[in-house]
Amino acid sequence: VAIPEDVSINFQGVLQKPLSKKFLLNEFKKHLEFENVSKEQDREKIEKVEESKEVLKETDEKTSINEKGLFPEIEDFDFNEEEVKLIKHLVIDLTYFLKYMDINVLEEKLLSYKKSIEGTKLSHTKEWVENVMVLSNQFEVDQLKREIEDAVEKLESYILKEAKSSPNKKAS
Repeated sequence: VAIPEDVSINFQGVLQKPLSKKFLLNEFKKHLEFENVSKEQDREKIEKVEESKEVLKETDEKTSINEKGLFPEIEDFDFNEEEVKLIKHLVIDLTYFLKYMDINVLEEKLLSYKKSIEGTKLSHTKEWVENVMVLSNQFEVDQLKREIEDAVEKLESYILKEAKSSPNKKAS
C-alpha cells in the first residue's frame, strides 16, 4: 500500500493487517538492535537456562529442608519460673504476629526476647531469633510464617507438658 510522502514523514514504519510474524520481526529489526543467533546457539542458551533452573530448584529444596524447623526442641530442659514466663510471653508475641502480621512488633519483641534469654537455659534459641529477624528484614513472609508456626507449636507443646508434669505450680 502506497502511503503519501507527507504522511510517511511523521512515522518510522507502518503495520498493515493482516500482520504476519515474519513481517513484524522484519519491522522490529529496522528499529531495534538485535543479535542474530543460530538455532544451535539458541538451543545451547535454552539448555543453560534449564540447567540453571535445576540448580536453583535443588538449592531451594536444600534450603527449605535446612531451614524447616529451626526452632530447637526444648523438651529436656528444667526451666525456672522466669524462663517459663519468657516462653509463655514468646508464644503470645508470636501468635500476635501470626494474627496481625506486624513485622515491626515482631522485631521489637524478638529483640526484647533475645536480650532476656542471655545467660538462661533458653540462650540456645538465639540463633533461631537471629534467623527469624533476617527473614523479617527480607520480607520473606511465607517462610517467616512457617518458622513462627513451627516455633509456636513446639513452645505450646512444651507448655502443655510442663503444666501436666507440675499441676501444683501456679499458672502464669
